[in-house]
Amino acid sequence: MYKKFLSFFLCLCLIGLFTSACGGGGKTTPSDNSAFYYLLAQQNANNNEEANNNEEANNNEEANNNEEANNNEEEAVENPFSDAQVGDTVEFGRYQQTAEGGDQTPIKWKVLAKDDDNKQVLVISLYGLDVKRFDDDSNDWKNSEISAWLNDDFYYNSFDETEKGIIKPFEIDSVNYNVFLLSKEEAENTEYFADVESRKCVATSYAVAHTDPAYLGDYCIWLLRSPNPFSDGYFYCVTESGSINYIYKVDNDIYLVVRPALWIKL
Repeated sequence: MYKKFLSFFLCLCLIGLFTSACGGGGKTTPSDNSAFYYLLAQQNANNNEEANNNEEANNNEEANNNEEANNNEEEAVENPFSDAQVGDTVEFGRYQQTAEGGDQTPIKWKVLAKDDDNKQVLVISLYGLDVKRFDDDSNDWKNSEISAWLNDDFYYNSFDETEKGIIKPFEIDSVNYNVFLLSKEEAENTEYFADVESRKCVATSYAVAHTDPAYLGDYCIWLLRSPNPFSDGYFYCVTESGSINYIYKVDNDIYLVVRPALWIKL
């Protein structure tokens, strides 16, 4: 601004010198007045243009700041597992859990492991959520009914888009799954389950309502994804006592309960 004013002042001085040199005796001629007012108008126009530019720049900056604030607000959506430690219980997603069904009750998840290097946690549902058969005749997890159900109906109906965004796919036999069952080896891992007692699982009222009471005690039998090594028609489960056995048929849809597992990004 100072430079522009200085230029304007110098122009006026030059006009004064020019008129003096032409013998004007200090009088301003009409042509001199025209030049003076032209320069004054030009200066005003420059000032207005600069003001408009400043206003536009301020508006753009404010818009950018608002957009950045909105983006930061979106990114600031709290991850319910962000401060979770091994053994904690966290609510995440929804599934029917009353005896009547049809409700959307928050699912409670137990944190089995925390991987700080990769910023992720392994979780399993605290309760047995539903009664499902593994498959009609095969114990191959990749092509099983239970694998399809977990990664289709359960996944899409239990989690909203924000929740899906923090579920980390887990690779099993070169295939990525959003939801899975634990393997026999994972169920035996003492870092996940300290002892047999910690593997015991209670079923929800909804799951209980869909089991045969003759087979249900205080705890339920829950599915693993590992096949029986001796027969295609059988697979491993965790029993009511917390032990692991492979005597269960894949087409059993009477009393075998599902405990989904997930890897969650932190």
